[in-house]
Amino acid sequence: LRATVMFLDIDNFKTINDSLGHEVGDRLIKTLAKRLKTCIREEDTVARLGGDEFMLVLEDVGQTQDVADAAQKILDGLVKPFRLGEHEVFVGASIGIAIYPVDGRDVDNLLKNADTAMYRAKERGRNAYQFYTPDMTTRVRDHLALRTQLRWALERDELRLQYQPMLDLRSGQVTALEALVRWRHPDLGMISPDRFIP
Repeated sequence: LRATVMFLDIDNFKTINDSLGHEVGDRLIKTLAKRLKTCIREEDTVARLGGDEFMLVLEDVGQTQDVADAAQKILDGLVKPFRLGEHEVFVGASIGIAIYPVDGRDVDNLLKNADTAMYRAKERGRNAYQFYTPDMTTRVRDHLALRTQLRWALERDELRLQYQPMLDLRSGQVTALEALVRWRHPDLGMISPDRFIP
């Protein structure tokens, strides 16, 4: 493998920043950057993209398993607590991985795909890494299209409220009603709540 781009986002950084203050958050970023450098080889690169996001570029990595091992080494390197003055904090990270030239032939595409993979790692429970796959881009596009259509669904009155009775099995009496939303899309038909509520 010629080059690998990793997009790393600190999990729950906003909580640390909001509860302990920006000064502690800034110290965490600096300390984490130093720790990241100890987790990679000298010829590799760590760069802060902004906020709590970092890009790592690993050059001439042998096999895909070597990339996975490097990502796991980074996650393992973040396990120890960070001592920030009087505060001790634990953080994890979500890492998205894109490999040149399979996942992109230029920096923009590699970063975009690594970022997409990073969001997938977050979805899968955080403190994890995820390799980019082309179907992720399709999922992101579909998700974005669904969000846009959902906004129109409100305007077009496509959402329906249905009530499902809850019965007492002994008496057969209705004891409560559960309110459920249903989406009747003009082209896609009924869209299941498990697709649009998340």
